[in-house]
Amino acid sequence: MAKGLQKTATKTALGLNLRQEEFCRLFVGGDRDFFGNGTGCYIEIYQPKRIGNWYNGAKASASRELTKVNVIRRINELLDVEGFNEQNVDKQHLFLLNQFADFKSKLGAIKEFNALKKRIAPIDAGIRTVIINFNGIKNQHQPDGEAMGSIPSTAEPID
Repeated sequence: MAKGLQKTATKTALGLNLRQEEFCRLFVGGDRDFFGNGTGCYIEIYQPKRIGNWYNGAKASASRELTKVNVIRRINELLDVEGFNEQNVDKQHLFLLNQFADFKSKLGAIKEFNALKKRIAPIDAGIRTVIINFNGIKNQHQPDGEAMGSIPSTAEPID
């Protein structure tokens, strides 16, 4: 049993026992080893006996915990409190848009914004892209037939 937890039938407002509550808190607010790691959280909180195929048993038990409606509801509440909500995501997105240290991230944020606002329509599969090879265009007005610096209106491709 994890330190500080009593083995008791006490339930939280959502109907979770104390271990389930601690499991949810560790799953959401734990350090890098535990955040989003159901198996790690289960092992830390429930401390199963390490005999036989104990690790696979812990994985299965963690999976069962994470399918319980009350556990999921509590995890969602905790995520909301921790800032996993639209307001915080919008704030982080705004930061990425306005920063100048990492242009790759900035471009990604701009693309995401444009996609969310539907400012750029997706390319239809039926639209074909035409690529002009400037070296393959012959100008009728140029006697040697070599390509010019610009595309003349009477240009025709060389066969």
